[in-house]
Amino acid sequence: MKKNTMMRLASVLLIAVLMSTCAISGTFAKYVTSDTAQDSARVAKWGVTVNVEGESFARAYDGNTVSFNTVVSNNDDDLLAPGTKGNMGSISVTGTPEVAVNIVVDVELELTGWEIDGVEYCPLVFTVGGTEIKIDGVNITSVDALEAKVEEVFEALSAGEVAANTNLARSISGTWAWAFDGDDVKDTALGNLATAPELSFTCTTTVTQID
Repeated sequence: MKKNTMMRLASVLLIAVLMSTCAISGTFAKYVTSDTAQDSARVAKWGVTVNVEGESFARAYDGNTVSFNTVVSNNDDDLLAPGTKGNMGSISVTGTPEVAVNIVVDVELELTGWEIDGVEYCPLVFTVGGTEIKIDGVNITSVDALEAKVEEVFEALSAGEVAANTNLARSISGTWAWAFDGDDVKDTALGNLATAPELSFTCTTTVTQID
């Protein structure tokens, strides 16, 4: 009888321990919510090419009716003379960048000393992007206006706020010419000036990402 009582007591204690264990394990339970984010990126494509060529003048020019050079510098200076012509330069922009950009073309044409006895005379004819530009006494009446017009036509290649993924393909080129059969008297007077008239041409093209 005493043995059965001990067995019953042991069973009760075992059940109590198991219940305590369940209670304790329940005490340490918790809610858990989780999330994970992952992302990756690559550098945006630029891929823009700007090409500006500007060998505009030379020290010697071929003759049209003879097989030798008819205009030749006696030093390293490049020359202009009646009957000569050449390229002013060309600009090209290519690429399809994955960023927005500005395209800025900055051209500076300087015609210095093209005067005879204080009166301007410039027989040069420029052709830029298919547009002929010269002093004609109507639309262009001065050397300053001639410079400004040439610069304006070149700089029309500029473009502001071009959207990303836009094909930038664009180009423009220019030429200059001095007619051989022009005003012989005035052309000769230019050639006899103590300080020779000069022409200089500078072109800078820049493509910049917009922030």
